[in-house]
Amino acid sequence: LENKTPSAWSSQTIDLIESKLKGKFEFVRLEGNLMTLSTIMADAEQKKLSQSLLKDWPTGTRVEFRKDGFEVRFGGKKKKLVVLEKPCFEGYQPNALNYVREKHPGLLRSPQEIESRLTDFLKASK
Repeated sequence: LENKTPSAWSSQTIDLIESKLKGKFEFVRLEGNLMTLSTIMADAEQKKLSQSLLKDWPTGTRVEFRKDGFEVRFGGKKKKLVVLEKPCFEGYQPNALNYVREKHPGLLRSPQEIESRLTDFLKASK
């Protein structure tokens, strides 16, 4: 706060964290197949966070806000199997491939050359 860092927690959150951590506070709890991640956070930070970070969790995630923080829950206590899903990023850009082609062209091999080297390697291990 003294350095006026834009991402710094508010004095309300800092005070809340200090008071909560005087006792026992479980940030992560496991109960059966239920995992709960708990935070300590004042209302102002909760609102900022809920507008950005919390909207992109996997399916099956539940978020519960409280006056002194929020909890993120995955799974269920009695569930035998828990599946969390999230779509993969579909905006692939070949930037790494372009870089390797430009800076390290000797590292790239054709599929045929890879297959040949793999065959040679596997034969040598017998």
